[in-house]
Amino acid sequence: MMQLTGSSALLRHEYRRAFRTLLIRVMYGILPLALVWFIKPAFEFVITGSDVTPAAEQTAAGQFTLWGPIALTLFGYSYFDDILNHTAERLRAWGVGWTSIIGSKIVVTFTSQIVMGIVLFAGTSVLFDTFIWSDPLPRLALIVAWSGVMSGLALFCVAAGRNTPTFILMLYSFALLYPAAGGGLAPVQLLPSWAITVGRFVPSSWFMRAIDDIAGGQGSSHDIAGELVVLVAWAAGLTLISVGLFVIRQPPKASELT
Repeated sequence: MMQLTGSSALLRHEYRRAFRTLLIRVMYGILPLALVWFIKPAFEFVITGSDVTPAAEQTAAGQFTLWGPIALTLFGYSYFDDILNHTAERLRAWGVGWTSIIGSKIVVTFTSQIVMGIVLFAGTSVLFDTFIWSDPLPRLALIVAWSGVMSGLALFCVAAGRNTPTFILMLYSFALLYPAAGGGLAPVQLLPSWAITVGRFVPSSWFMRAIDDIAGGQGSSHDIAGELVVLVAWAAGLTLISVGLFVIRQPPKASELT
């Protein structure tokens, strides 16, 4: 095993490791795009007076809020595998801190989420002629902000879960909660009032609201500043809570996971 004593070397190692799961990562990009094709007609039917453009983009946004948490399983498997095979222990013996070990995985997770979002929205644009390239910056800003939320969620789930089964259970719970409460699985017009109220307290609803404004031609980077602030606050909050959990309880040892 190569000696990874520097942060840059550790980061390169994590990217090479991510490349080994390239097929799975590609599937996480293609499957949501395929589902957009099938689910879009339902959004078109409900969004009265709208054309295909907002329906397609809102469907893509909903799939992003669904598949974002699911894709975080790769982060969890990498994290717990390093503990089980004593890689983390050896890195610690070489003087590499937990901050660098976990941080390198988060950087890979963050960039992977951004790539997933770009592929999903760009693919939607090509398939349904949504012309997102005429104003890409607001969409890119939202993709980056949502990727930050997902990175914070990944940290929170490993810090709170502390083992693979609990981590996976938490992720899939969020994978159902976020799109369901945010209007990602069904247009928000179909949600009962209590669900809309609950949705205000989950980040996906703010993401979906901003996409709705942009797709309808009513939003710019300035107009969605409020939603961006909320998403960044969620990302920061989840990260700070996770750091607090790691301070209270150090990451588990291999003996605790077997």
